[in-house]
Amino acid sequence: MIDVLFYSSSHGFGHASRDYQVIRALNALDQRVRAHVRSAVADWFSANALDGVPCDRSSARLDLGIVQSDSLQQDLKKTLEACRANLSERPRLIEQEVALMHALQPKLIVADMPGIPFVAARRVGIPALAFGNFSWDWIYDAFVDAHPGFAEIRDSFSADYALADGLLRLPFHGGAVSSAAFRAVEDMPLVARESTVSRGETRHRLGLPSDVPVVLLSFGGLGAGAIDAAALEVPELRRFQFVVTPPVSSATPHSSRFRTIENARLTMCGLSYPDLVHASDVVLTKPGYGIVSECLINETRVLYTSRGEFREYPNLVEALERDGAAAFIPPEDFRAGHWAPYLETLLARPTRACPFPRDGAASVARILLDRIRKT
Repeated sequence: MIDVLFYSSSHGFGHASRDYQVIRALNALDQRVRAHVRSAVADWFSANALDGVPCDRSSARLDLGIVQSDSLQQDLKKTLEACRANLSERPRLIEQEVALMHALQPKLIVADMPGIPFVAARRVGIPALAFGNFSWDWIYDAFVDAHPGFAEIRDSFSADYALADGLLRLPFHGGAVSSAAFRAVEDMPLVARESTVSRGETRHRLGLPSDVPVVLLSFGGLGAGAIDAAALEVPELRRFQFVVTPPVSSATPHSSRFRTIENARLTMCGLSYPDLVHASDVVLTKPGYGIVSECLINETRVLYTSRGEFREYPNLVEALERDGAAAFIPPEDFRAGHWAPYLETLLARPTRACPFPRDGAASVARILLDRIRKT
């Protein structure tokens, strides 16, 4: 058995989503590989993303990301407080991971992108690679001028990343700053979940109409915040079928225009979330790596709104505008339910062929296997 230990950031679903894609590709290439994942990502998401591939999972929250009240609003004061509390826990957390690595003796560590695993891996003497499109020192660096306390958090992550054996850098990265702490950087192809079911078949299985535009609201596990429900009942929006999936539906306005599709329903129909993305005419969202990559690979239009002070945002918007069919809706119009003109304009534009290779996860998996064989 070849044990590989993955660490996925607990910030959103995008990190875990791409990590699980690589794990599935590793399993397909060599069934002797046994993946172990440390993350605080919800079990239901992990189970859906792994789709039956063997993987040991245990809960660990080694990075905090950004504290948010919903997917569009960040609280930097609470983020700094949480990061400082996490920093005070570093000695205990490092010892915790050192003990795990001693017990498991994995051939390789892959971290996307907590810093503590690199400290523990160096102490145990196990090769460790970073994987992702941004690093937390780069994110927190953008907050230092307004909140000087983030300098300590940034520097802690930079010191941790300097212990990594290298960075496997995904598209939509932040340029030189995001790789400054790493000794070696190797650019990777896009890793994204691609649908294997036709648009029409997915709609048929879910009972979605085939003759009206379907708009999927995708705001991760935090929801989109308050939206004017009354505004969504206007005649201009009656020709659209809006779709949400839990846990987002808890924050969705009570409107006849919305249909909630439970995760259990997707599973029962032999479908996954990327199938729903592919079956939609438009995804209404805030830009994050997971949903951006899935919309591009599945060639689905994107109507996006801003997500606050997050340094990754411009890179993702650039990718959407350059490589996909996308348009911006101002936050005030999004929350007010004034969606119709933006949707109509976007639907008038053709979709665009995905410019990325479709075997990104397999390419990354081959690189990881090559590293393992050289150890």
